[in-house]
Amino acid sequence: MDNYQVIKRIRFSEDDIKHIIESTIPIRIDTAIGKDNVVFKDVNFSGLEIIKSKFKSSLSFINCVFESPVILNKVSSESEISFNKCIFDKGVLLFNCNSNHISFSGCSLGSHITFDSTECQKISIYKVECSAIYVLSSIRSTKIKEIELSEAVVNDVIKIEEIHNAHRISFDSINASVIRYDSMLLTTSSEIKMSNINCDDLRFENSKLEVNSHIQVLQSQIKNLLYRNMVFNRGCKVLIESNLIEGKLFIQQSVYNNCSIDFSTSDITHLSLDPELLKFLYDSNKITPIMSTDMPLERQIETLKKLKSKFSGDSLYESEDIVFFFMKNKEYSYFLKSPENSISKLKYLFFYIFGRYCFGWGVKLKQPLITSMAVIIIFSMIYYFIYDMSSFVNKINFLQVDYTGSFGAVLMSTVTFFGQYTDIETELALNAILHITEFILGVLYITLLVGILIRKLVR
Repeated sequence: MDNYQVIKRIRFSEDDIKHIIESTIPIRIDTAIGKDNVVFKDVNFSGLEIIKSKFKSSLSFINCVFESPVILNKVSSESEISFNKCIFDKGVLLFNCNSNHISFSGCSLGSHITFDSTECQKISIYKVECSAIYVLSSIRSTKIKEIELSEAVVNDVIKIEEIHNAHRISFDSINASVIRYDSMLLTTSSEIKMSNINCDDLRFENSKLEVNSHIQVLQSQIKNLLYRNMVFNRGCKVLIESNLIEGKLFIQQSVYNNCSIDFSTSDITHLSLDPELLKFLYDSNKITPIMSTDMPLERQIETLKKLKSKFSGDSLYESEDIVFFFMKNKEYSYFLKSPENSISKLKYLFFYIFGRYCFGWGVKLKQPLITSMAVIIIFSMIYYFIYDMSSFVNKINFLQVDYTGSFGAVLMSTVTFFGQYTDIETELALNAILHITEFILGVLYITLLVGILIRKLVR
């Protein structure tokens, strides 16, 4: 630091700029004022620091080479601070700066870009290669309205931490090892949009989204995607669409205030979800973010398919059966609402009623058990009236005992249901069609009940 040439209180006249350009040692510019656009083009800086300086217009570096770290400390610009097609052997630090727009375009850096305690309307980083990008708040809250990062290669980490009043953050076509958002406070109706991202870990932690804010992760390849200790306020939407998540999608320890979370169209290897998000499975009156009413029905179905796969992989078979029951109900609700002809809708309605209320979609015992009892009772009433079993004369004999009346009708129906109607001795003219019908229903339901029981016991 001792070998820096200190230049104080200049106004960036032609002579001042010429002196800076011609210097062969590192330059430290202190307490300077630039009234017009200040442009450095095709300059090789052995080192550059700008401290406590103000620029009424813009400060631009074009096709410059920086051999040492570049430091801008307490620099303000009413227009723009820009680096275009520059090469940095080390890194860049913008500390406690204030500008309308800060941009890096077509630059290559041997180290990191750091924005610390900086206030800015917009940061743009385009076609940049560096080791890391940091947005920090070491001495005061960093306030940036908009961050736009595209077509960048970051070898290590992108970390955005403790920024306030951010309204829009857009990342597109980014390669990085880790991207981390931490301790952020976003404004109402703000947006974070991540598209075409390739990284090992994408993390959103300890942050608060105000009303109607969105986080979108689109068409990306990510190893692990994590949301932890977040506050999602009313109307917030988390959209995880058309991604390949090779490791884990982790959504835990957060507050969900009437928001929606949609990961239905992404290919996810493993899900780790907050129990709060799964309460709809055990309380039909509970609406959780992953099954929000704002979500289209087909996306709800895809979400349930992913939950079914998750519970199956975790050997939580009871939860898997509950999800399967929900999924089949949603599927047939979708079919019934689709623009099919009336015959198709009648077919779907028939399968929906019998599948849900009579067979429990083959995973629940309650529905087929109740339906079996109902079949026995209905046929008991039919036998009672058809065979006039109220008369003492009309009786049946089962296991050498005579029965008549309502009990006799129930016994006849029960024995027929279980396929033992040939053991009944009676002088009544039995209706073969009735008994064969009940016998077929009995075989169907007994097979279903035994299958469900065996499935539950084996698993």
